[in-house]
Amino acid sequence: MSPDAPFSNFLGNLKQTKFLPAIFKIYRLGYRSDIKQTSFVTLQHTAATALNSISLHSNNFPWAFRIYKVFRVLKRLEILITRNESTKKTLRKMIADFDFYFENIEQQYYINKATRISFIVASGVYEMIK
Repeated sequence: MSPDAPFSNFLGNLKQTKFLPAIFKIYRLGYRSDIKQTSFVTLQHTAATALNSISLHSNNFPWAFRIYKVFRVLKRLEILITRNESTKKTLRKMIADFDFYFENIEQQYYINKATRISFIVASGVYEMIK
């Protein structure tokens, strides 16, 4: 995916968990009505793609999930503190969305982990068959 390509999601190329707080902020910006988005390219979709890419890259999922748990606690505290009902509704929706995303990413992580075998194990099996 080239950054020069039109409509490319360059955030999908991110691989480090240090970018997750920024991804969460981008996702929240997608709820703002003053930011123009198309029905096919939204900030939520862009952030979700990056979240998936980061979480499934080289065993990042456990760290990504820990970072999300801290984020979730902070957002729940923000819900308790804020008086604006619209903000509360947005935060609740955001938490529900991320819970859904992380549930799906967790399933994919364990499927990938179960189907991945090391070269040493594969060569040992090959030697036994041979």
